[in-house]
Amino acid sequence: MKLKRHLPITLSVAVFTVVVLLVAISGATGRHWPAWTGFAGKTLWDAAQLIIVPISLALIAYLLSNTQRQEDREIARAQREQDLKIADERRSSDSQIALNRERENALQAYLSAMTSLLVDHNMSGEKVAVIAQARTLSLLPRLDGDQKATVLRFLAGSKLISASDPLLSLNSADFSGMQGVAVSLAGVSLRGVNLHGCKLPHSSIRDSDLQFADLSDVDLTSCDLFGTDLRGANLSGADLSDTILVKSNFSSGIPARASLNVNVARNNARTAAQGWLETLAGARFKSARYDFSTSWPKGFDAKAAGAVDISD
Repeated sequence: MKLKRHLPITLSVAVFTVVVLLVAISGATGRHWPAWTGFAGKTLWDAAQLIIVPISLALIAYLLSNTQRQEDREIARAQREQDLKIADERRSSDSQIALNRERENALQAYLSAMTSLLVDHNMSGEKVAVIAQARTLSLLPRLDGDQKATVLRFLAGSKLISASDPLLSLNSADFSGMQGVAVSLAGVSLRGVNLHGCKLPHSSIRDSDLQFADLSDVDLTSCDLFGTDLRGANLSGADLSDTILVKSNFSSGIPARASLNVNVARNNARTAAQGWLETLAGARFKSARYDFSTSWPKGFDAKAAGAVDISD
């Protein structure tokens, strides 16, 4: 392929070299060119001009043509890449639109079905509650963050997840992905829910049950957590800066494993207590406000963690 591409240049150089050698030899030997060669009476310089100029023009024309062809190929390649990029973006956009439509349809179908259960059955009976819970847990992973917040507000507003007597258990429910959402909840049970990575600044989650919830890397800055139970929650990387923690409960973590052996049971209890202290140490409490009613575990220094005691 490379040989074919450079063949015109190779042939031109070869012809030029041969002619120049013949002219040079003729000049050096003192021989005269026959009349039919067209070089009769010509000097070496004249002969060289007759050869060099046409060949040079031919080479220049070839090089220009070759350069133009390369530029055309480059333009065509760039155009193909641009067309493919546009096609990919269009497919991605169409796919996202279809996904959003599917999510919205699923959400509306869920809300309609849950409303029917509330109106027709008043959510009474264990069977109805099980159906509602199954619908909720299966729907959440299919939704985006804003839609999950809509579900959470619906459940809270319908009194289905009351902290004192929840009709639905949201244990392991996937509410992760809520970004920049400010929710207003009071007295709800979010026990064991997955809120990993959520951004919920300025939210109000008062008098609620967040025991054993996954709050890792969650943004709760400037939230109102008055009276909220956070025992056993995963607070690794959680940001509770500027939160209200009055009457909040951080007193204990995940319970120690039971054992009939007294020494083993004590060791498990120490391990569990140490693990909870490490979990709290992984959270940020800068300027969080608490008072004497806030329950902290033994060995945790809230002031050293950046929290502010407003008891006085």
